[in-house]
Amino acid sequence: MINKKSHRIVEKMTNHEVVAVMADGKPSVIVFLSDFIEKDLDGLKYVKYLDDLEIYGWEIHNLYNHTCYRNLGRFKTTIDMLRSGRIPKETIHKNLSQSATATFTI
Repeated sequence: MINKKSHRIVEKMTNHEVVAVMADGKPSVIVFLSDFIEKDLDGLKYVKYLDDLEIYGWEIHNLYNHTCYRNLGRFKTTIDMLRSGRIPKETIHKNLSQSATATFTI
């Protein structure tokens, strides 16, 4: 049996709905994702990448604030690196689920 990846973002969702399903009710993530989608031409694309990686809520907070030090360029570069598959998904989630996230090393 093939397991299909479950995505939270589905066709015809508004940007507000995308933010709601990705933020998991975390206020800081709601604000960040709303601004990111609104102000960055690639914002929605990168939010969809987070969905592909199954990174939601608190993990988005940790990735942006602690791993990428609130640097949007670094955030996008880090997502691209995570998407490359060079870091196992388990390692990604283990690092991002910690309250004080360390940077990823390859």
